[in-house]
Amino acid sequence: MGVGLLLNFLAIVSNGGLMPVTPDTLERVGPPPENVSLGEWVPHTKDVLLERADTRLWLLTDVLAWKNPTRVSAFSIGDVIIAAGLLVTLGELLLPRMRRSSPPAYPSDRLSSP
Repeated sequence: MGVGLLLNFLAIVSNGGLMPVTPDTLERVGPPPENVSLGEWVPHTKDVLLERADTRLWLLTDVLAWKNPTRVSAFSIGDVIIAAGLLVTLGELLLPRMRRSSPPAYPSDRLSSP
């Protein structure tokens, strides 16, 4: 999860404090919000609308899209890594572990040399 958080942090910090999203990505997830110009915050999101050419570390920004009729669902590679880390962590915590059988214990007198 730390790697995903770091990737998101790098994308946000290098682009002025908000996660960039391109107009193309917004169009893939649904109708773009009205009255949002390039360089402005996209309402009800964590994103700022930027062209790809104006975006630093573009590959780390919100380039992936999920069709969702109720809200904008654009996400980044960092978000995917965070989700995967969360699933692994929950799996480790909630699922029973398979235990390896331990080797039989030998009496201490057999281990010493005669």
